[in-house]
Amino acid sequence: MQLPSSASAQRNKEPILSILKLYLLAKGTVLETASGTGEHINFFSEKFKTVHWQPSDKLDRNFWAIEKRTEQQNNVASPITIDLTSKNPTDLFLKYNAIININMIHISPWEATVGLFSLAKNILRKEGFIFTYGPYRVNGKHTSEGNENFDKYLRTTNSTWGVRSIEKVATLSKRFGFRLHRIHDMPMNNSVLIFYFNNFQMTQQKF
Repeated sequence: MQLPSSASAQRNKEPILSILKLYLLAKGTVLETASGTGEHINFFSEKFKTVHWQPSDKLDRNFWAIEKRTEQQNNVASPITIDLTSKNPTDLFLKYNAIININMIHISPWEATVGLFSLAKNILRKEGFIFTYGPYRVNGKHTSEGNENFDKYLRTTNSTWGVRSIEKVATLSKRFGFRLHRIHDMPMNNSVLIFYFNNFQMTQQKF
């Protein structure tokens, strides 16, 4: 069976990698939420071989593709089910150095973003960070006509979806003890948002 593939994942994996290198520790554990087809975690795990990667998704329909793509990678665990819209999304007991969330916040109900920060509060180490990637509004306004049209399409497709405002996400993060550390502008009018716990000061060496 042919592996499912995402054109956007192929386009953005290299730019995302360049930002990950600024934050990931040389060793540690990373949880990816909304892993989808597994293309990102397969690519990143090849580049960060001393990091342990945990793929996950709300639905298990693509788990076979994730396992097939990463079968040669001994630093990738079997995918697990995490529904971020659930009040108790997972029973994970392992502490993680990072949570990576790519192209989910705009294609999910707002409750999933709430669940992302709620989960992070419980499973991130004190030096851990949240990494989100996707299109965002700035001060409530779209950053391009393309993003505005995309937002209209999303809301037509599902009324609970839509391009969120950076400020709204940052405000939400504060409820769970996080702060927006930095915004990285990315190609195609996307952004990476990095969140740390309020009381953490970044001093450790990265890749």
